[in-house]
Amino acid sequence: MKYREWQRSLRDKVIFSLKRDKVVLLQAPTGSGKTFFALDVAFSVSNKVLITVRTHNEFYPFYREIKTHFQDKRYVSVVGRTNSCLLADEKAKPEDISCSGCVYLSWRDVVFQGSPFEYLAKLKEEGKREGFCPYHSIMNSVEEADVVLITYPYLFIPSLRDSLGISLSDYTVVVDEAHNLDSLLDLEERRISQASINLALKQAENEETRLILDKLRSKMTSLVFNEKKYILLDKGRVSSLLEKEELSVIADEASHLSQKMIAQRKITANHLLSIVKFFESLEDSEIKVFSSNNNLVAKPVSSMKYLEFFNDDDVKGIFMSGTLQSKEYFSSVLGLRKDAVYVDVEKEVGRVGGQYECFIALDVTSSYALRGEEMSKRYASYLLRIYYQSARHVLSVFPSYEMIEKISSFIRSINTFPETPRTKIDDLIEHVKHTPKVLIMATARGKLSEGVEVSEDGRSLISDVAIVGVPYPPLDDYMKARAEEVSKISKKNYLEELMQMPAYISVRQAIGRSIRSPEDKSNVWLLDRRFNNLWWKKNIKCFNPKVIRL
Repeated sequence: MKYREWQRSLRDKVIFSLKRDKVVLLQAPTGSGKTFFALDVAFSVSNKVLITVRTHNEFYPFYREIKTHFQDKRYVSVVGRTNSCLLADEKAKPEDISCSGCVYLSWRDVVFQGSPFEYLAKLKEEGKREGFCPYHSIMNSVEEADVVLITYPYLFIPSLRDSLGISLSDYTVVVDEAHNLDSLLDLEERRISQASINLALKQAENEETRLILDKLRSKMTSLVFNEKKYILLDKGRVSSLLEKEELSVIADEASHLSQKMIAQRKITANHLLSIVKFFESLEDSEIKVFSSNNNLVAKPVSSMKYLEFFNDDDVKGIFMSGTLQSKEYFSSVLGLRKDAVYVDVEKEVGRVGGQYECFIALDVTSSYALRGEEMSKRYASYLLRIYYQSARHVLSVFPSYEMIEKISSFIRSINTFPETPRTKIDDLIEHVKHTPKVLIMATARGKLSEGVEVSEDGRSLISDVAIVGVPYPPLDDYMKARAEEVSKISKKNYLEELMQMPAYISVRQAIGRSIRSPEDKSNVWLLDRRFNNLWWKKNIKCFNPKVIRL
């Protein structure tokens, strides 16, 4: 195999660490060859590799490398019940799908050929025609595969990990895009709202159930607030919204509805079951309850349990990203106590990615106290100036959808693509195909700032990135509760780090959209005076930025 210089230089170091059952924290720029490197070193240590990614779309780069460089390896991509069930629609959640009594409850041996999505589509067609279940067929083939591709829930949720039927000690585990690990807390989030109760009422047939739900809807109004920020609620007060006997009545009807869907061969969202699962989750001592956007939200605030199994002596793995958290963050916040080896490729061997030039604006800020119409107009002026001087598309990243809406109202003379909660990546890709230059207006930690790849022949079509304000997450009760949990273990106030790290990752991820190969060059516009400090310059590698004003 032909190795890049950095891969050749660091290969033995990483293999040595993995053979000692250590964890390797690998930071390497986008387009530098992390995917191939991870597979190569993993197979040098184990006969089998388990790869976990955040979304199904991220299976493809690994499939491409397997097809090109590891053709003798058999792979399987595990997709959840909602994507592989022959009876479920796009609204159904995994918990809504009960396999008991299903006419397709049988399986056959499968050998993945072609890309993950192509083969899944083929498998579902064959399943309908021949009467077998694609999901159970895929799960039954996991143990025989050399490479197993899964999404985060199948590694970090114990019940789903156990469903794979494998021993992790037989594998080298690769966690891709590991900067997303803070989002593991969202995997067990539960929500109910007036709207979801209304949907449950439509599904309820039992009059007693309807009366209970109607009472719940009425009592809930005093606990929720029309604010996006998370507001901590008294857990006991929320639990008391339903008596145990009342919850049992709803659970019985939810179970009846599940069986009815199976019998009718049409499974959709079971809103009754969602209410049951919400209240059952409150029994977990690690769950806290918040109000957000007129929703009751139940979720954990500590990430430490999710990585606990990595601390076992016989589990080895690689966490990798172009924007990886620090070793201390992995230990103190994410709970990785095991000895880890941190490998920052560019610190070890020099630059391996593309280049960018930085500009810092000193006369704008997204600081909440200073937001207003005048500041929005200034930001609009900057974006117009950047757009007119740019060679190709411009990616602008905002702290929130609200800021996109306010600032875009002052930009009317150019081609823009503002992100909304309903925007799909395919919509943007289709738009840029037919337009020579677009101002993409994306929200931090959203689909377009982290998930999009606007490129051609491996080169980015984004020439400029504008960071419109520092994209800190909201400082609310949820963030404070997280900091409190971390502080119990670390004996240190981690609130600042918990605010700073998501902002840093968002900025680095946005910059990475313009650097898809070592040959790419771009301009990075840091439009907030708070970027003009040593911490930001050092961490986003803007050592000699140009200072600008309107």
